[in-house]
Amino acid sequence: GWWMVSSGLVERTDVSQYRLATHLTLACAILAYVVWVAAGLRFRREAAPKAVRTVGILLLALVFLQIFLGGLVAGLDAGLASDTWPLMRGALIPDGLLIQEPWWRNLFENALTVQFDHRIVGYVVFVVALAHAWQTRGTTYSRRAMSLAILVTIQAALGIANVLAAVPIWLALVHQFGAVAVLAHAVTNLRAMLPAGEGTPAPVPAEA
Repeated sequence: GWWMVSSGLVERTDVSQYRLATHLTLACAILAYVVWVAAGLRFRREAAPKAVRTVGILLLALVFLQIFLGGLVAGLDAGLASDTWPLMRGALIPDGLLIQEPWWRNLFENALTVQFDHRIVGYVVFVVALAHAWQTRGTTYSRRAMSLAILVTIQAALGIANVLAAVPIWLALVHQFGAVAVLAHAVTNLRAMLPAGEGTPAPVPAEA
């Protein structure tokens, strides 16, 4: 946290987007681990089919990536780079995405590119969440997968609303809370699909 804050006390008055995104992602990783352990104490069932687990892992990884990108968006005020949807500055792929050299700097320092990436990964998360809900239909994993898909849909709608409303602080905070809810549910969803005890130490029985 101090590493992030200190970046805004020297040459710049705002914090580094790199450090903000790192701080946010680490905080979410800590939360995810706590949820993982707690869920492991609750679920005791057979493992889901490998294909279902693979999509669950992919979905969780994408959520983490999207959270990191969200940190970059916040650090660069990239939500203000384009205030239209579904187009950005009148195009599906706007001009100016690769104006910085070397090209990879655009992924982290070009506000327009960062918002574009956050949108694209958001679309991918949405599609994968829907596919996962469809994949698990009729199984014991269906309810959690469907709930996750609904949360992802709400979170996507909040993101669009932020863009159209020029990122008011209250709506941005709701969007951040939504990200935490999606992450926690993605962790619980995956944990419930693993064999009992896998990934979590077995609880120690209390002494008589």
